[in-house]
Amino acid sequence: MGPKTTASTRRTLLTAVIVTGLCLLHHVANAHMHPPATLEVSLSESEYQANDPVSGEIQVTTSRSLVGLVRLVVIDETTGLRIYRKVFSVQFRRAGTKRFPFTIVPTPAPNDAYRVVATLLTDDFVHHPKRLAEATAEFSVVMADSPVAPLPFWISYCADPTCGGLAPLVVHVCAEDSPSCSPSRQTTIVPRLDGRQIDQILFPIQTPAGATGVTATVISGAGLATGYVASYTSPVILKSDADITLSHYGVSPVWGGTTLLDFVSSTMISPEVVTTVYRILHFSLMMR
Repeated sequence: MGPKTTASTRRTLLTAVIVTGLCLLHHVANAHMHPPATLEVSLSESEYQANDPVSGEIQVTTSRSLVGLVRLVVIDETTGLRIYRKVFSVQFRRAGTKRFPFTIVPTPAPNDAYRVVATLLTDDFVHHPKRLAEATAEFSVVMADSPVAPLPFWISYCADPTCGGLAPLVVHVCAEDSPSCSPSRQTTIVPRLDGRQIDQILFPIQTPAGATGVTATVISGAGLATGYVASYTSPVILKSDADITLSHYGVSPVWGGTTLLDFVSSTMISPEVVTTVYRILHFSLMMR
């Protein structure tokens, strides 16, 4: 009876060890199972102006206790670069939902394609953090609309590059001793106020000190040409082989291209009157 009892006892002990081991494995497996969780990311707008803060909210929902991190990144889809990154700590003692507001500062540069990526990770310092959930959202940034400056009553903004389809003023500028020359180079002069094309312009033609004088002749279009060019249409096609500059601020013509005569406006408001002042941009650049 002794040997049989000993063998039976050994079998019982071995069975108990195996069962205990399986229970421990099951417990360890459950301990490392990631709790089911969902993640959402939302933005206050899909399109922002350049001065608007980009804000939104991350929502984490879990069905059990959870300790982890939410990583938020913003990607410029044009370049593929990450331009913003932030990390939130997440702690749940029981099932529930938590929200994490965020604001992206400074506002990214104007672009049509930004992507927000939120990733929920386990806060595991023994093993590598594992991803539990991910959510994305997209937005764009556009230039802020600037107010349109008022114009003198005889000038208008152009709705298109031809200012309503009117033929441009064509002017030849030749040396005084050869007023009927046929210049070989030309530039297209576009007058603008605050970046918007206007339909009329008046500017002088200048020559370097000591240089031979020039004379301007209207070839076609609506306007006048003496020492000044007065155009009643826009743009102006100016042709010349002479060494000249435009306006009182020495704007050099872009031969074979477009020469911009840019003006900027400033508006001053008082209880009695609203005053708008215009100045050529090259004057502002020279004063810096």
